[in-house]
Amino acid sequence: MVRRLLPTCLSIGVAVLGFGMPIGKLLADSPQGVEFFEQKIRPVLVAHCYECHSSESGDPQGGLRLDLRAGWQAGGASGQPAIVPGDPDRSPLIRAVRHTDGESAMPPEQSKLPPQVIADLTTWVRMGAPDPRAGELTNRSSTSDWESQYQQRLQWWSLHPVQDAALPRVRRSHWAQSSVDRFILAALEAHELAPAPAAAPRELARRLCLTLTGLPPDAEWVEQFVAEPSDAAYERGVDQLLASPHFGEHWARHWMDVMHYSDTHGYEWDIPVKHAYHYRDYLIRAFNQDISYRQLVAEQIAGDLLEPRVDRVTGLHESLIGPMALRLGERRHGDNADAEGITQEAVANVIDTFGKGFLATTIACAQCHDHKLDAIEQTDYYALAGVFMSTRWIPRPIEAVELNGPVIAQLRPIKDMIRTEVAKLWLRDLEGIVARIKAHPVKKQEPQHQQTTPPFPTSLGEFWQRFQTDPVSAEEFQQERDRRISANQGLKVLADFSRDDGTAGWQWDGDGMRYGRVQAGELVVALEGDAAVKHVLPAGRWSHVWSDRLAGSVQSPAFDPSQATTFSVEVAGEGHAAQAINVDRAFHSERMQFFTQAVPSWLTVTTGNFSSLEGSPDRSPRRIYVEWMTKSLNNNFPPRSGLGGVKDADLERPRSWFGITRLWVHDPSHPPQDELARFVPLFTVAVTAAARPTLQAEPDWAIRLAHVIRGAVERWAEGVCDDEDVRIINDALTLQWLSNGRAASQELKPLVDHYRRVELLLRADRTVGSAADWNEGRDERLAIRGTYTDLG
Repeated sequence: MVRRLLPTCLSIGVAVLGFGMPIGKLLADSPQGVEFFEQKIRPVLVAHCYECHSSESGDPQGGLRLDLRAGWQAGGASGQPAIVPGDPDRSPLIRAVRHTDGESAMPPEQSKLPPQVIADLTTWVRMGAPDPRAGELTNRSSTSDWESQYQQRLQWWSLHPVQDAALPRVRRSHWAQSSVDRFILAALEAHELAPAPAAAPRELARRLCLTLTGLPPDAEWVEQFVAEPSDAAYERGVDQLLASPHFGEHWARHWMDVMHYSDTHGYEWDIPVKHAYHYRDYLIRAFNQDISYRQLVAEQIAGDLLEPRVDRVTGLHESLIGPMALRLGERRHGDNADAEGITQEAVANVIDTFGKGFLATTIACAQCHDHKLDAIEQTDYYALAGVFMSTRWIPRPIEAVELNGPVIAQLRPIKDMIRTEVAKLWLRDLEGIVARIKAHPVKKQEPQHQQTTPPFPTSLGEFWQRFQTDPVSAEEFQQERDRRISANQGLKVLADFSRDDGTAGWQWDGDGMRYGRVQAGELVVALEGDAAVKHVLPAGRWSHVWSDRLAGSVQSPAFDPSQATTFSVEVAGEGHAAQAINVDRAFHSERMQFFTQAVPSWLTVTTGNFSSLEGSPDRSPRRIYVEWMTKSLNNNFPPRSGLGGVKDADLERPRSWFGITRLWVHDPSHPPQDELARFVPLFTVAVTAAARPTLQAEPDWAIRLAHVIRGAVERWAEGVCDDEDVRIINDALTLQWLSNGRAASQELKPLVDHYRRVELLLRADRTVGSAADWNEGRDERLAIRGTYTDLG
């Protein structure tokens, strides 16, 4: 082939030189000329000329455009070309930068360009002005001009649907075994080339294996293939290779390259991609099962909006794994409240991957201007950006088949029996409770000169401390209670997770939340150690009602960005469950707080703290939502090194849980107050048992506290307790005033051990980084290159 073409190339070269073509023209067409333009000339034009002489300037000064080759060829208002290729002295542009044309000096009202820059421009013109910037001379600020160009581009064959083509005529028709072969053969014959001879059986066997599986063939398989050289053997061999699991492994790798697959996101901290291996395995299954290309594309663009496609072997929701395709690639840590542009950069990366992977075009070019080569307007880019900026990039559970219901059905009666035995234990232990209270250590009172006004007691232990030093009177208690009730008058319920109808617009996910809505008093069995009961739960949603290996998440609606909202949420959690404030759909929000408390407490959030960025002109309200999640549904777990004190051992431990009761909107300076209703019986007549002496007359505070605990336990045992009773019981458990050992009764230990064995049968949720579309798009003002600021 090379020997045949070489004389032709030489003859062409002689002919060109024989016609006497100017050397400047040769340089202009050469790669060296283009390289000189890109390295020396284009940066100068961008830095010093485009502001006044490009389509982005709106109305180019003097009618001259220097952002296209056609621009300097047409010249400006004078109608003369700005450059005469090969002749710098006759080129108006060179005379202007030399300041030899008086008022036409460029740049205007500035000193001359550096001598080396002028020398480079002169050399460029002398070379013939090589300029690869093709394109028609139109003003891209004109909608009508763009529309006309857009309609012309729509006529390109590459933008038309594929149509059947007539089979070409060929001379060696016997060689073609398929319609595709006829097209290949026609092109070969047009160049007077003959097809290569058929491969020998061994060569063919090797080619088939490498092409279809990416692996060299097994020797025994080759011998079988060679032993029967026939069309039937070939087809059988191909079928065998297509049925091999290695087929999907091989071809999935090609698509993984298109989607920039990696197990981590790169950048400074190389944060892991949330369970990326699920996407890899999803692609392998798709190729091996011959899923249609249309289906595969739809799943990767919008799998969260499709009907589930369930894999019968794994039981996975395949469609929900697909959107990970758009999450891959480089992603920074942090959000737009840390530095301007982080999320926009991530979205630009998504669009670039989307365009190249699914449309085979560089949509990213339209980020700064109407596309110079394709039928893509700049407004198209930002319409697409709006879609991706309105998407929540969150992990999702991918179990399509409900597996844990039968196991929970086994756990339910065991827990009921545990509850019965615990109730018996606590109800017969009044004297033991009194004894343990009296044995509780009391802190020594500080010397008089160091004393400060102590906070009002809000727990059993704090009341016990005060009763030993400075007892709270009934009048003091009532005054404090009245003050707190008055302070809570301005509270407004934002969401109530004890009722399904109290959380409109909120979303929860995971088996932990599916089986986790409870009324006050639900018992949680301790899954390790000597304790029988971990705690009892107030009304709400709790991910660990049955097991802390089940995943759960709760997400708020997007908050109104035009006004600040302050709310407090009653929440608890352990095992690196977390609360995160997500600003502008950040992939890895670091406004995250890990929970370390097993008892519910109030956390206050203000959504108006992110309306401006330090050092940035941006003053736009930020897109904000809040989420609570176990670590398997946390986009940013594991976080980058050093964040949150996460250790290697924490990564392997699957147990993580949180619970949420209700949220109250309030004035920033008036968070919810504990109204202390559970302690009212300490200062009033007891009515729970007629034979019991009144607590009002009881001088022994240990007995008073024991009867308050006993009353809460009685209501809990009868199934009529409320959240205040739950707090009393949990308080007493924490102080070890209630017996809680597995061996505290003969019946309790085997029940708890049985529960723990069955609990291990629960299957922890499999999760993957995916997406969720809540239709939360809104218009944004845009400035140059897509930064949405007040400049636009």
